[in-house]
Amino acid sequence: TKEASSRYASHHFTSRWTHGGGVDYLGVAGELVARKWFGLPERWEDGYRHGACDFTLHGRRIDVKTTKYFDGRLFVNEKVSGNADAFVLVRGNARCFHIAGWMSARELIHDERRPKQFRDAYVAEDCELHDIRALAAWCKAAAFRCMGGDCPG
Repeated sequence: TKEASSRYASHHFTSRWTHGGGVDYLGVAGELVARKWFGLPERWEDGYRHGACDFTLHGRRIDVKTTKYFDGRLFVNEKVSGNADAFVLVRGNARCFHIAGWMSARELIHDERRPKQFRDAYVAEDCELHDIRALAAWCKAAAFRCMGGDCPG
């Protein structure tokens, strides 16, 4: 549908720069909200970083996805899905932002999570997301397991 296409476009990229060279302010805000939650410093870079993760936490690559829809789902484009260990969903607008939760790449990247109308993406429903407070512990545990050779994907 036209509305679904519009939502897809708004979920599509959340890094600082859009393909046209403009700043993606919603994506920047979402990343800053997530960074603040984890006590990480603000970091600004010039240029569009297609497929790059937004920050690392205990050695795990985290990609923040931001949507203006307060009922929005975690929506990750196939082209950027392989570069992160976990995805964080932030919802918000100019006045209010909320971290909806997170999901590991291992949980998200499966063919059954591809919506029929957008076969180049993966989607997770709100009820499937983990509480954001569990992400740091997961990253620490994943880093510990990786030292023993069992690296999470």
